[in-house]
Amino acid sequence: IVIIGTGSIVGNAGLIKKVYVPREVFPLSVVGSALFNFAIQLGVLIAATAVVGRFPTGGRWLYFVLALAVLIPLSTALALLLSATNVYLRDVQYLVEIMLMIFMWASPIVYSWGLVEKALSDHPWLEQLYLANPMTLVVLGFQKAFWVAGDGQPFPEHLGRSLVIASGVSLVLLWFSQRVFARLQSNFAQEL
Repeated sequence: IVIIGTGSIVGNAGLIKKVYVPREVFPLSVVGSALFNFAIQLGVLIAATAVVGRFPTGGRWLYFVLALAVLIPLSTALALLLSATNVYLRDVQYLVEIMLMIFMWASPIVYSWGLVEKALSDHPWLEQLYLANPMTLVVLGFQKAFWVAGDGQPFPEHLGRSLVIASGVSLVLLWFSQRVFARLQSNFAQEL
């Protein structure tokens, strides 16, 4: 969402110069498209968990909802903010790609939280810094919801509370990003 959303205004420069449409439509269309793809993939995941007999039940779904409550506003906020910034500073798009690659490796996607917890056990402040990445919380929330086979695996203490806080921060960032976008959009046609 964030990479494609960052280039959404510049990529639609021809439309923006010729026809007036609300400029928010372009980054929001990227978010909508990504959510549609996510819904299809989620359906496949749920069907697969049911087929293998590992369907998530009970309180696990709360972690899924909380993870979505962080993911959707955060990605929308970043798409709005970075798409507006990219109109004025074109190199932002390339910096975003690099930063997202770094943040992907800084999230427990290809390794487990247990490895991080062991490595950072002597440095609690580093563990808190690691958990300050909202995408780390989202990944852990999805893992807690759908990784039924990993019931014995460790998860951070107070994951639910951290997701609620991150959700609130994401909503504030979404409001801020929309205000910045609204302020910067008046000169899009001239800058493009």
